[in-house]
Amino acid sequence: MLSPCQAGYLTIIYRKVKEIQLLDLRSKCIHSTFLTYFGAFCLGLSQDGAHLITDGPQHTLRVRSVRSGEVCRTMQGHTDGVTCIAVSINNTIASSSIDGSVRLWEPTAGGCMATLQAPSLYAGMRIRNVRGITPAQRASLLLFGAQV
Repeated sequence: MLSPCQAGYLTIIYRKVKEIQLLDLRSKCIHSTFLTYFGAFCLGLSQDGAHLITDGPQHTLRVRSVRSGEVCRTMQGHTDGVTCIAVSINNTIASSSIDGSVRLWEPTAGGCMATLQAPSLYAGMRIRNVRGITPAQRASLLLFGAQV
């Protein structure tokens, strides 16, 4: 997994479970190694190369200092696994999740600035007296936002 930063000299290499490495492209040497308790499904690097953002336990995002490797902050809000992390030119963090949402995070304090959520196809559908559907179909419709 590679993720270049705007500084142009650091890139992320995800080599093995529980280890993330930053490679300095100028010297072709490992700049930093981060140990994680479970690895990382997705990650991003701030545009200035100062922070590494990874998915964390319980559907969180973790922001780490590239210099010290310590977790600076943890951002919570997703209700299912994080699937993608992107960092804008002004270091705003965007993350998507299996929960169907995209969240925009303020880079310094880590607060959620906005949540984008596409409405479910079946949201609000009333199925109280509907006939001709199986119990399994009914359960599926309820999972997708239908109402009794």
